[in-house]
Amino acid sequence: MGAVSAIPESISKSLAQSARRETANFNMDELRRSSALEQANAAFVEQAGATQAGLARMRGSAVQAQQRVAWATAGIDTSTGTPAAVGEASRLWSELDAVTLQNNARRAAMGHRELSRRYDVENERIAARWRPTNNLLGAPAELEFESDLALSGLGAALSAGLGAK
Repeated sequence: MGAVSAIPESISKSLAQSARRETANFNMDELRRSSALEQANAAFVEQAGATQAGLARMRGSAVQAQQRVAWATAGIDTSTGTPAAVGEASRLWSELDAVTLQNNARRAAMGHRELSRRYDVENERIAARWRPTNNLLGAPAELEFESDLALSGLGAALSAGLGAK
C-alpha cells in the first residue's frame, strides 16, 4: 500500500515544483517588462526636461527682446547701464529656470532608473533561486532533486514488486 501511495506523492511534488517554476517565470517576465518600461520612462522624462528647458530659454529670450524694445522705444541706449544690467539679470533668471527644469527631469529619471534597477535585482534573485547549482558530485542539484522524486516513486514500486514481469 505504501508503494502505491508513494507514486502519486512524487507526481504531486513534481507538479507543484513545475507550477512554482511557471509562476517564477511569469514573475520574472513581468519584472523584465517593468524594468524596460521604467527605462523608457526615464528616457522620456529626460527628453521632456530638455524640451522644457529649451522653452524656458526661449521665453527668457522673448522677455529680453521685449525689454530691449521698451528701452529703445523710450530712447534709452540698451547696451550700457541699467538696461544692460536688467537684460543680463533676465537672461540669468531664465537660465536658472532652464537648469532647474533639467535638474528636476534628471532627478525624476534617476528615480525611474533606480526602480528599474530594483526590478532587475529582484528578477536576478528569483532567477538565482531556480538556477541549477552543483551538488557535491558535480551534477546539477535541480536534476538531482527531480530524479530523486522520480526514483522515490519508481524505487518504491519496484521494491513492492509492482514492476516485476
